[in-house]
Amino acid sequence: MKILINAILLALLLGGCATPHIPLSRVAFDQAVSVTSEKTAKVWLVPGDVSGSGGLTLVPAGSIALPIPTGPQPHLQFNVEDQRIFVDSFKNELQRLKLFRTALDGDSPESADIGIKLRFTRTYHNRGMQEYTLDVVMEIAGGKKPFLKQYHVISSEYDSWWEKMNTNASEGKTKAGNILIKQLIPDVEAYVAENR
Repeated sequence: MKILINAILLALLLGGCATPHIPLSRVAFDQAVSVTSEKTAKVWLVPGDVSGSGGLTLVPAGSIALPIPTGPQPHLQFNVEDQRIFVDSFKNELQRLKLFRTALDGDSPESADIGIKLRFTRTYHNRGMQEYTLDVVMEIAGGKKPFLKQYHVISSEYDSWWEKMNTNASEGKTKAGNILIKQLIPDVEAYVAENR
């Protein structure tokens, strides 16, 4: 029995070491907008600081398991790859909602009427509850006057204690992305309405 328990602990330990990057799922805006436009937009991603908390790993030592502190897990953090996936989702939603006829990547050689910069100033991953904190600044230019606003998102903001304790990394990233897009789109909609 002791051998079986040690084998299971070792498998769990090694399994955690081999965990691949868990990417953000595509996010969507699930509400209607009241404004549409035929303008084009360019959307830039400006990545920032990506960090996270450490944790504990149990290592079998004879008949006991010793807790060993471990550092942050970069493959679980809301990193630059996840930020790119979010920006792609954001561009898709701008087009799907018809806020813009076309939403281009910021590096595109084509010109656009409006420029939107999403600056991920800081993302933080709390491993204890797979909670993600995002600090994002959105800048919009090309209309009558520029727009600048900072957003602070906590993925578990609307969760009960039980939901917080039962969220995995993929779900946490998706929750953070959905909360962020629900804050960004209404501000873009208001900007489009003011600059028709």
